[in-house]
Amino acid sequence: MYTNALQGSLVFSDEKNDVMTKYNVVTNHEIQNLKLAIAKRHQVKETLDQWMDNKKYQTVLNFDINYNMALLVESGLCYGISIDGVFDTGAYDHLTYRLLEPMIFSQSCLIWKKVSSLIKH
Repeated sequence: MYTNALQGSLVFSDEKNDVMTKYNVVTNHEIQNLKLAIAKRHQVKETLDQWMDNKKYQTVLNFDINYNMALLVESGLCYGISIDGVFDTGAYDHLTYRLLEPMIFSQSCLIWKKVSSLIKH
C-alpha cells in the first residue's frame, strides 16, 4: 500500500495572459467568480464547500477523468481544482498551478495484492 498527502491547487492555462498568473497562492476570494471544473466525488465538493466558507462558486464541469478537465482548462474554457502537479507538464505545457490558501490536503492510497500483477499479460 502506498499513501501520500496531496495538496489542492487551481489549474489554469498560462497561454491566455490569465489574470491568475499574478497570484502566488489563491484564496477563496479570488476564485469565487471563476468557472470551475471539480472532481465528481462527493468528498471533493464537500471539502471545497468548506474551504469556500459559504461563498458562492460556479461549477461548469464535474469530471471523473483528469485529462478531460485538462483539455478544457488548457483551452481557457474554465479553471480546474485539482491536486498540485497531477499532469505531466510535457503533455500539457500550458497548464499552470497555484496552491490554494489556506491549504487543502487530501489523502491518496494505492492498494494491490502482493501476489498479483497490475498489468495483465
